Amino acid sequence: MRKDLEHKLQETFSFMRRPEGLDGYHDWVKGLSIYENWGIEAGSGWYDIIYQLCQDITDCYKRHGMEMDFCVLQIKEKFGTLRFYYAYEDSKCGISAIDFLGNGSGMRFIPGGDESDEKKTKLRKEIADIVKAAEKRSATVCEMCGDTHTAMLRTNLGGRISTLCDECAEKRQKSMEERHRRLEEKLREIKE
Repeated sequence: MRKDLEHKLQETFSFMRRPEGLDGYHDWVKGLSIYENWGIEAGSGWYDIIYQLCQDITDCYKRHGMEMDFCVLQIKEKFGTLRFYYAYEDSKCGISAIDFLGNGSGMRFIPGGDESDEKKTKLRKEIADIVKAAEKRSATVCEMCGDTHTAMLRTNLGGRISTLCDECAEKRQKSMEERHRRLEEKLREIKE
């Protein structure tokens, strides 16, 4: 995602803030989440989905009259759709999901916490539903440009699954074909 868009999310939503100075390449900083280390690992076309998701989470906390205890663990594209992994300050989990390579489906681990606190349990169920809806919506929005008219899940050269519109899919296909051509040339040079 473009850095200016990531910064806008960080300025607007406190739980999206990342440590200063981690915008470029750096060694892994122990003790920080993948999100805190690397930021959003998805295209800028999903900015509106992520922004609305963050707004819906914020509104949910306000409706319930509860203090924000939401922690972002990782935001990325996987199997062509958005993955938004999270935890809570009192419920950190070591693994957020298991994705199955065969069909792109997966199993999500929803952070829990104190089951005796009905108010907190209800809030967290709503947040799980908000995240699930945003992830589902990403399958209809071009990850690169945000177009919704022709965006759909596509498999391109190399078997990579992406949600792209017609125009971005064509650009990516041409780019991959060019890269493939250059690699073949290099291989021929090595063999000679």
